[in-house]
Amino acid sequence: MIILILSYLNKKNQWRIGLKTLIIFAISLALLLGVFYEFWEYFAYSVLGYKFIITGPTDTMHDLLFDFLGITVAVLIFTAILKKKGYLPPNTSDSNTK
Repeated sequence: MIILILSYLNKKNQWRIGLKTLIIFAISLALLLGVFYEFWEYFAYSVLGYKFIITGPTDTMHDLLFDFLGITVAVLIFTAILKKKGYLPPNTSDSNTK
């Protein structure tokens, strides 16, 4: 969904952002949401006393790793589908600005 919104904004505002940059930005934005959730999980556990299911000291790293893997696969599959249907710009080099 993020890649579709960014592509729409790219076309509407004529940012001249390439497809690779859109993909990297979408993955980064989704990962940022995962990091915010981890902050919330830590705050709720430490300060508010909520007892989430935490498997140990590596829980946060595992969560972020699997967030990254899942987001990357989802964005690449979604990008391939949207590109095939013609909703995304062609894969041009980011250095080609006019």
